[in-house]
Amino acid sequence: MSDASPLHILISGGKGGLARALRSEWKNDCVHAPGHKAMDVRDEKQVDAWFSKLERLDVLVANAAVTRDGAITGLTGDDFS
Repeated sequence: MSDASPLHILISGGKGGLARALRSEWKNDCVHAPGHKAMDVRDEKQVDAWFSKLERLDVLVANAAVTRDGAITGLTGDDFS
């Protein structure tokens, strides 16, 4: 992909090992990898703020360590509080 424009990537849970490995793989792309303090995925306002400031988003890696059982389509914001 060296001839393509850089990808714009958001990695939630961006301070862990997977995020570090992905950042090194995507070193020629625009990677945003906020940690828990910068983007707490349990806080809808923080998540909205991150998405609103992005120029564009090509890849989203949902890597934050919040787990709930159930289909994602059936979960609400309250399930993560």
